[in-house]
Amino acid sequence: MLNLAHTVRLAVVSTVLLSALPVVSASEKDHDPLRLQPQSVEADYCTRSGGAVVLHLRIWLTYANRGDTTILVPRVRRVSEYVLLRTGNTANQREVAYRWRQDGPPMLDTSKLNIDAPDPKLFDRLPAGSTLPSMQSIDILLGSRDGRTKARLSGDYSLELYVDHWPGARGPGDRLRKEWISQGLLYMSILKADPITVHIESDPDAKACRFRID
Repeated sequence: MLNLAHTVRLAVVSTVLLSALPVVSASEKDHDPLRLQPQSVEADYCTRSGGAVVLHLRIWLTYANRGDTTILVPRVRRVSEYVLLRTGNTANQREVAYRWRQDGPPMLDTSKLNIDAPDPKLFDRLPAGSTLPSMQSIDILLGSRDGRTKARLSGDYSLELYVDHWPGARGPGDRLRKEWISQGLLYMSILKADPITVHIESDPDAKACRFRID
């Protein structure tokens, strides 16, 4: 069996670091001052108690402030959506292989935040021209291991990752944005990361899943 984590990591690093043609993301088109760039990915496969095979990805990313003002980036953030696109298609033929969305409950009671200044435990200050490392993790359900069905996803894909930076009530956030403007721009948008290339094995060596927090 191949070392699957190593295979995925090499594929992503090659795409991010060696690509000669930069990818134009949605954030660039909208003149968003913040850009989210993938750096590397670690992956492992496991099998749940019911027989479902899961691909767990840990994705290291870098925030880049391309604007001319400091940005306040909330530390409480989550992946709100990801999309797997089959590779080999033209830009006008987006073939979606798998889409996942999350509309979960608020992760932060934004009404209780200090209105005088952003708490450094909850917000990162990102001056103009600077960068900030980050990590997100996702689980991709591949299919059953009971012999009746094959893995529904295998091969090479382009992964689109969307990160929600304000998983809470918008009203208090809008007020804080006005109060904190002298210290930086409070970032409350859903940001799409630059595309990430991943390879999914058709018959992965998956051990029993273990409880994890990352």
